[in-house]
Amino acid sequence: SPKIGVLSAIENVNLKMQSSVDANEVVSYFNQEEPDLEIEGPIAFDAAINKKASIIKKIDSKISGNVDGLIVPQIESGNILYKSLVYLSNADVASVIIGAKIPIILTSRSDSSRDKFHSICSALMLI
Repeated sequence: SPKIGVLSAIENVNLKMQSSVDANEVVSYFNQEEPDLEIEGPIAFDAAINKKASIIKKIDSKISGNVDGLIVPQIESGNILYKSLVYLSNADVASVIIGAKIPIILTSRSDSSRDKFHSICSALMLI
């Protein structure tokens, strides 16, 4: 099953950091609606993508270092992460906004046709 990390700057819920509260709510929702999905959050980016980081931070994570997807807290951080992965790592990416009545495909004018296709496919899987 897919392994999804819901990002924040921290790994524990802190009422003073809205992204951690939101991440916890997203995880709770998907744990009820999609029990086969492996989803964790709040989790910081380093712990999500690097098992060594989660070990150093003493985070018990089943997805760390092996995530298939990341959910970001807002469009600005998503845009920065997305373009960093594309331009610094030549990553294949997809971008979809969830939470509306239907998934919203969000691509950049500079995206490759392959990345745009991935976004369309991802949105269709969420319908």
